[in-house]
Amino acid sequence: MKGKRMPYLSQKAVVYHETGHLVIGIRQGLDPWEILFDSPTCALTAFKPCDPIPPPEEEAMRQLAGIITQLEFVPESISSQLREAMRESVIFGYGRPLPVGLSSIDLRYRGGGGGDMDKADQIARSIPGLDDCGVMAFLQQAEVKVRTLLSDPVVRRHIETIAQDIEVWLQKDFSPSKNRYHGERALSVIGLARDSEREAGDSGSAS
Repeated sequence: MKGKRMPYLSQKAVVYHETGHLVIGIRQGLDPWEILFDSPTCALTAFKPCDPIPPPEEEAMRQLAGIITQLEFVPESISSQLREAMRESVIFGYGRPLPVGLSSIDLRYRGGGGGDMDKADQIARSIPGLDDCGVMAFLQQAEVKVRTLLSDPVVRRHIETIAQDIEVWLQKDFSPSKNRYHGERALSVIGLARDSEREAGDSGSAS
């Protein structure tokens, strides 16, 4: 599973945030399982188990990908003061404070990235020998790699295509009993699904 459910944001912000996690994972070679929606504005992304376990930097990249994608594609969903600070970096702490007047509560609820930041921090701190400066450098390097991927026109097109398909699915097919947007469908709409997966992906129904 990836992170916590993320309330308090618009549907479009949640869709792009979760799509960011999904697409970066796909680019890393992971097999997407689903995006589970408790409601159209509350979701989390999951990938199928893989062996070997991906390196910590890739896991941190996936955690940071949601808020960075949200910042790129739905900037109006983040409060203006926090948005301007995030243009420079989404990493706070470790000697870089939040803007004056903002707190970690603002990061979590005005930005939507608090839970992901917490998990990225945990990943960094699980690496032996990293002090606060090392954690900051590790997370900043992961952030740079995500931003580099998001500058790739193919990646941006994949994000747009999947996000638009999710919004169509939410409008037409979502219900409390059909609340899983399947990874096979995401792969299908960007042309990466195997032939055997296309039929299941096109249905949009939850298992």
